[in-house]
Amino acid sequence: SSATLPSAPRLGVLMRTKFEVLLLVLLVVAGGYTSAAWWIGVSAERQLRQTEEQLVDTYSYIALLSRDYQRGVFSSTEDVTYAPGGSLSQLLQASPAGRDLSALHWTVHNTIHHGPFPGLRTAALATIDSELLLPPGIRQQVSTVLQGRPILAVHTTLGFSGASTAELVSPAFQYRTADGASVTWRGVSGSVRATRAVSTWSGTLTAPGLTLDGPSGRLELLGFDVSANMQRALDTVYVGQSAFHLATITLRPTTGTPLSIQGISLQGDTAMNAGYLDEHATVSADRVDAAQFSVTRIGYEQSLNHLHAESFAGLISEMRAVQRDIPTAGAGRSAAVRANLDILRRYGFEMALHQPVLEIQRLGFVTPEGEFRLSAKLAVPGLRREELQGPMAALALLQHLDASADLRVDAALLDKLLDASGKRALVSAQLQQLESEGYLRRDGTALTTSLSYRAGALTINGQNVTVPRT
Repeated sequence: SSATLPSAPRLGVLMRTKFEVLLLVLLVVAGGYTSAAWWIGVSAERQLRQTEEQLVDTYSYIALLSRDYQRGVFSSTEDVTYAPGGSLSQLLQASPAGRDLSALHWTVHNTIHHGPFPGLRTAALATIDSELLLPPGIRQQVSTVLQGRPILAVHTTLGFSGASTAELVSPAFQYRTADGASVTWRGVSGSVRATRAVSTWSGTLTAPGLTLDGPSGRLELLGFDVSANMQRALDTVYVGQSAFHLATITLRPTTGTPLSIQGISLQGDTAMNAGYLDEHATVSADRVDAAQFSVTRIGYEQSLNHLHAESFAGLISEMRAVQRDIPTAGAGRSAAVRANLDILRRYGFEMALHQPVLEIQRLGFVTPEGEFRLSAKLAVPGLRREELQGPMAALALLQHLDASADLRVDAALLDKLLDASGKRALVSAQLQQLESEGYLRRDGTALTTSLSYRAGALTINGQNVTVPRT
């Protein structure tokens, strides 16, 4: 059996050969990984630049001042500096108080780890750790308050498909000013998911609250959260669902009237339907208490249907260009106004030709004395393109206007509103005359009226009313 065993020198040669082969394989693999990481870094940089340019294009009041990208093999860094842009910058510069804000710059510092295994922690195209860097003048002060933590940090993962996920956080802190006032901020957290080129995105943002205490009183905002699920339409606008909630706003001044608002909510739902946009929106609050008034079920609900999507997208795109490119301060203001009016005329008339319908389902509130409620509907059916040419276009719109409105207010509530305004004596006689002429009606304890405008004729509670013509 000893004859079948290799000699010691031969065994050493075999071991050395195997080691050299293994080393060669490792070098090939390492070289391949290095090349892959480099090229993935190039792709990640391209996607990042595309997102940054899209941000500035979508929000024309933000200007990108500079971009410094330092690419490495396995990781890169980037500093992107933004400032107020377009009409926002011009507006701020128009007032002494706003000039300091117009010169405010903020920088986003990105640390990018390239795939295919960025940081050897996950399989992805890249991961990006972003921090918001404030201007040097206030960075030190804020750093002291935050104990060295970034005011906003975001961790983003870019997938191989181009999709991304991001987790963001802003730390809680407490701060006391020299005059004894205190600020308590309970932080922010959120997440966003997006497909390639942000063609669709969804996200949530939560902030437990903010409290300001000082010599003049106390302000508290509690329970803030935002959610959205959106997709891009016609490369210009996003459609989908969004919601905003704020549990409580409380204001308790040292002198003056306290104010409390509970259950604030804004919700929107927009969808594409065969080339048209259908939108439904609500704004509401559960309760408002201020001085002698206590109001509940405050709300506004509306629908805007059959809005021509291509025209609306063109209007938004051109108005963004005006906001970005035409100065709105000084001598440039009139040029910007003329440009916006021309855009509104062109695209507004085009949208009117497609017969959109605006419906206000409810504008109202409830008090212990009663309820106020208004509903309305507006449309412009039957318009022809030739009617919108020349100086008679506005008259054509009026002739085709189809509008209706219904108003109901409890008499006890109306009396209280008139008493609070100090105009009861002035208005009461006019209301009595309107009631005697049939323009107001009694419905139990409430006053109601119903208006209709069709084909140039106005009726109130079924009675024809002469409309002055110009």
